[in-house]
Formats: sequence, C-alpha cells, structure tokens
Amino acid sequence: MKKRAPLVSVVLPVYNGGGTIEPSIQSILCQTYRNIEVIVVNDGSYDGTHKICSAINDPRIVYINRPNRGLVSTLNEGLGYCRGSYIARQDADDISTPQRIETQVAFMEKNPDHIIVGSFATRIDAGGNKIGVLRRPRTAEEIFAYLPFQSPFIHGSVLFRRSIIDAGMQYEQYRCSQDYAFWHQILKHGKGYNFCQELYHYREHDSAISVTNITEQRKLGHEISLKIMREYLGEKSHYERWSFAPFCKNIKAFSRWERKHFATHARSLALLFFYKNEWKRGIKESINAQRLSPHFHDQLLKISKSLLFAGEAIMIDN
Repeated sequence: MKKRAPLVSVVLPVYNGGGTIEPSIQSILCQTYRNIEVIVVNDGSYDGTHKICSAINDPRIVYINRPNRGLVSTLNEGLGYCRGSYIARQDADDISTPQRIETQVAFMEKNPDHIIVGSFATRIDAGGNKIGVLRRPRTAEEIFAYLPFQSPFIHGSVLFRRSIIDAGMQYEQYRCSQDYAFWHQILKHGKGYNFCQELYHYREHDSAISVTNITEQRKLGHEISLKIMREYLGEKSHYERWSFAPFCKNIKAFSRWERKHFATHARSLALLFFYKNEWKRGIKESINAQRLSPHFHDQLLKISKSLLFAGEAIMIDN
C-alpha cells in the first residue's frame, strides 16, 4: 500500500495585506503537493483583507479573524492550529513557487536528521518584477558557522518538523528578528539546509517590516547574535566545529558580494581565535576569508603569519 503523503500546515499571518494576500494564498493552494492546510491569521487588518480572505472558497483554508495582537502572537496562534507533520511558513506579500512544498517535504522525508529546510529566494518589487536573488548558507555545516553572525534562513521559505512545536517551542516575544531567535532554538534539535533553487519570491517594498523597523531589527539581531556567540564559546563541541571552511567548498554558489560578506564573518572569527591565543585556528580562518574573497586585501593574514613564524605570543584586543 502506498504511503500517504504527510499533511503540511502552512502558517500565513497577515496585517493589512489586502494588495497581496490573495496571490500569496493562491500560490500555496496551487502547490503540486496537495495534502496541505493553510492557516491564515488576520491580525486585525482594516484595509479589506478580511473581505478578500473570507471570499476564498477552499476547504484547506483555516481562517482566523481577530483583533490586532502583533506578529509574534499571531505566529504562535497560527502554530497552535497546525495539524500537520510538517509546518511551513509563508508571508502575506510573498509567493511560493508551485514545487516548493513538494521539494522540501521530499528532502525532509529522506533526511530524518534534518529539522528545518529553506531555500534561496527571488527578490521581487511591489509590482512582482524580479530585482535580484536572496541567498543563504546551504549545508548544515555552513548554517552552523553562520548562525552566530546572522539569520541563516529566509523566514517565509522554511518548512520544519512539527516535533519542535510539540516540545513546546514558540516564537519569542521580540518585536523584530523573532525568526533569528527561533532558528537558534530549532537548530539545537537537528540540522538545517537551504536549497539553492529559488523556491520562494520575496517582495521588497517600503511598508515591509524589514524596512520600517530596520534600526530596531539590527539592534535586536545584534543582541541575539551575541547570545549565540556566548553559547558557542561555552559549548566545547560547538566551539571545536566553528569554522567557515565549508563555505570554501561551495564558492561558486555565491555572488562576489556574498563571498565578501561571508569573508567578513570569517575574519571576525579569526580575530576571536587570535584573542584566545589559538593561532593555528586563527590563521586557518584568515585563509578561509582570503579564499572566499581573494580581491579583498587581508592584512590580518599577513600579520598573523608573521607572528606565528616569529614565535611571538601576543594578545589581540577585541
């Protein structure tokens, strides 16, 4: 007997998304993977969103309309309605490609050691025109190295196992960057992966939360980053694994700008190792930074090699 495809619950919060919510929902309903439910939580919209959502007639939609409580409360409420073995995210102004859910579920079924999967995304403008590509670390090793510096997933592109919700995990009450803190908790329970295929279309416009709250988002992101770094430093198994070497195996997957971005983090890690008098690891990370961005002149590499060969032991101030 053929195994029944597991149910996937898609959590879709919306606040004043009347201009984009219908195509966003339809992109999920039109997935090649059919065994889905769409949890749409209307967080007190006043722009006609309710009329649009309530008019979509599909038994797979679970629609909740209630007063405004904020994004984190809306996300957690949506999680509470999920019945699926897998939970996917979708933002109200974004679009999923037709094969997204099918591709992600197939990967998770074949890789039980992975707890979450995302993808690269096509950047689109308010009119839906392509303006670029968003890329993230791909493999579990890359994601592990990147996590203490920045969020390794595009929020709306992810699909994760229900088991983490059953264990009581929820989004923390951050006004911004709540997804970054969520990934930190999720990745304690398994590995992560990002498809290099653009399975998601990420819309950029002036009213997006990532634009309107950019200063606060950076501040909270920095706080979460420091929290994760302290955890890596305090956990021996994490600390010993921490390296940007995996990125050097997949250099061609990223643009020149992205390689320079990763190289900056690799050099920061090198400085941390130097500060702790771990010279060999510091030089290795300096070399990784140079390999990732050879056009980006790295004085740190030259200085550190000279110090090591001279046999000097100094403390580099952080």
